[in-house]
Amino acid sequence: MNLYQVAFESSPDAQAIMSFAPDRNSFRYVAANGRFFADTGLAEIQVIGKCLHDHLAPAHANALAHNFLRCLQEKTTRTFETIVSVPSGTRNWHITAAPVHKADDCPPDTVVATARDITWSGDLAQRLNLIGDELPGFVYQLCHHPERQWHFTFVGNRVATMFGVKAHDVLQNANTLLGMVHPDDYDRIVNISARDASAHAHWHAEFRMLHPAGHTVWVEAYDMSQKLADGTMIWTGYLNDITSKKTLEASLQHSEARFRKLVENAYDIILNLDPDGSLDYVSPSWHELLGGNHTENIGRNLSGLLHPQDIPACNAYLATLQAGGNSHDGIEFRMRHTNGQWRWFVAHGTTVNEGINGTVNIMLIARDVTERRHMEQEIQYLAHHDPLTGLNNRVSFMARVQHTLQNSRRANQHFAILYIDLDRFKPVNDTLGHSAGDLLLQQVAQRLKENLRAFDTVGRIGGDEFMVLLGEIANETAALAVADKLCQALETPFLLGSTSVTISASIGAALYPVHGRDFDSLSNAADQAMYAIKAQNKKAGQAQNAGQTPGVPALTDGANAQSG
Repeated sequence: MNLYQVAFESSPDAQAIMSFAPDRNSFRYVAANGRFFADTGLAEIQVIGKCLHDHLAPAHANALAHNFLRCLQEKTTRTFETIVSVPSGTRNWHITAAPVHKADDCPPDTVVATARDITWSGDLAQRLNLIGDELPGFVYQLCHHPERQWHFTFVGNRVATMFGVKAHDVLQNANTLLGMVHPDDYDRIVNISARDASAHAHWHAEFRMLHPAGHTVWVEAYDMSQKLADGTMIWTGYLNDITSKKTLEASLQHSEARFRKLVENAYDIILNLDPDGSLDYVSPSWHELLGGNHTENIGRNLSGLLHPQDIPACNAYLATLQAGGNSHDGIEFRMRHTNGQWRWFVAHGTTVNEGINGTVNIMLIARDVTERRHMEQEIQYLAHHDPLTGLNNRVSFMARVQHTLQNSRRANQHFAILYIDLDRFKPVNDTLGHSAGDLLLQQVAQRLKENLRAFDTVGRIGGDEFMVLLGEIANETAALAVADKLCQALETPFLLGSTSVTISASIGAALYPVHGRDFDSLSNAADQAMYAIKAQNKKAGQAQNAGQTPGVPALTDGANAQSG
């Protein structure tokens, strides 16, 4: 078996060579690789020499035969998606079919089919692009309340490049972007999204959008949903342009020339390693994924190209292959791009017998998964942080409180929650604009963090309201001392561009376990204490504990401490 036949057998995609059988008005299997048998659950004896209609439902067989026949009639490559029921289950396939021309060892009217199983594509996406201005995709966070309209709380700046609209405009009016969804696709994606959200499932869809310039853009969206206590649904996800998505187009043939064409035009990097780990073949796709000339790496040891932290695991994987072990799980490692960035790859390997001397080489097929890794990190971050200030959001803040509650119960310790409401924020927002208001909120967040201990937690709950978790606080006096410190810090003028503005804050405090033994009771007590300051017409920039609020027990007998 030569190098290119090994690539055919080791391909991560199912591949088959089909010949038209006029007597059956169907297509007969000439050859198939190991991945085909693994993904379908069919045995070789059930496939080779048999027709599509011998093992597929008539509707599925007819759909495949129709597309293969069009491929031959039009003498061009066809790409399509179809659902097929096979012994391994009902699978959704992305198929590329290409006609074979002038192949002496293939029957006439032959088609090479490459099938990729995309059934899994709802699980957070392995094809998402890296979050960043240099890539054609963007992260979004979309909200919908049962009694309100749709609105975005975050959208990446790349939306301008993709659709010619500014992120700010989308945040102001969600229909700026949602209105571009093709009318024939809108109801379908809304229904699928609602269904998956109710099942707490990750969501994936491909659909069309109408660009303001008049052309249609195909996109794929991946997101995960979250339901808040008030019924608000939040979808945090990623949208990517797939209009020009590359698909593997190669005419697989049994001869070396056909396999060479497949390998050298594959998007994945194909490496052939000798027993000591040196490279004796590197596919041209190296240049597309890592830059530089792929031939410059011939003779180099693979370990010299890997991130130092990944070398031990990779060496262990190669040793397992050399010993005849299972390689189905693959190995993930990093290799450096010529621009200095480390790119993540997942590689699957197989052994190759190089001749009569018994030398066993290893062939690796490495796929770039950097975008998927970065995307998952970004999605995880946005699910737990406020996109404007970078502080913990309400869900993340509640989780921190729950963790502190458990520790405090075991250790019999106090902790405090502060509820902070900014005074005179609205005039700044109304007179200087939302951009200035956003900048002020970011500076407030930074100032709060600067005046707290490293293990304290601050979160933005919404609008101009913040909460602080003070762990291991001794008593009422200590909690109010921190609140007073924050009041004084927030009274220092803020510089917004060339404009200096002054605000203040009203802060309510609640101590565990005096004012509550769970998040809701502590939060309500601190909230009441904060609003009591406003109701009593106290001057701005004051703190009050929950014990000073009518109907809420005091932190200490007779205590009525307040700052300002």
